[in-house]
Amino acid sequence: MAETSAHPHMAARSVLRNDPDGVLAAAVPREVGAESGGSGLGKSLKLVNAPVRPRIPMALAALGPKNIALAAELFEAWQPIFYHPESADEVFGDPLAEGRAKRDPRLPDLRIIADAKFSIGDDEHELETARAEVRAALPLYIGGMGARGKNFYHHLVTGLGFGAAAKDLRMKSPNILSPSRTPIAFVGSPKRSG
Repeated sequence: MAETSAHPHMAARSVLRNDPDGVLAAAVPREVGAESGGSGLGKSLKLVNAPVRPRIPMALAALGPKNIALAAELFEAWQPIFYHPESADEVFGDPLAEGRAKRDPRLPDLRIIADAKFSIGDDEHELETARAEVRAALPLYIGGMGARGKNFYHHLVTGLGFGAAAKDLRMKSPNILSPSRTPIAFVGSPKRSG
């Protein structure tokens, strides 16, 4: 977490403010030069034009509780995956509250950037095709990524009410994580698609 919190402020904001030393000088310790095994060929990055505002809004895409808290504390926006508004307080409330408690009052309210898949149509075949496309992307995240105890996607869908199905996907080998093994209910909330 220390590294994550250091980089947005020391690196990106440094270059976006056009600091004289640039981003590499701010983000990378001086000892990472050629004398420490680095190539020594890097140089500080600088903008070629001036920013239009002193603070560039930044978003953090994260699911782990510490990084959610970090987003709520330091960033203008947070971008979760599989965001379900009806369950947001239950699933994300504690880390968001922790970060907001430390948030600088000069910052604007934290924006949440939610990715939403949708399809417009009245044909059932079109709707089934759209559901299948969303369904196809889910098994790798829920069942195939991360260590058994540290898959934030798996933890998230369990918190959203799909624990049994998520556990079933988690137990499968990643090479058999086909969309047909993913419950269609993952595409919508348990209330709407159950």
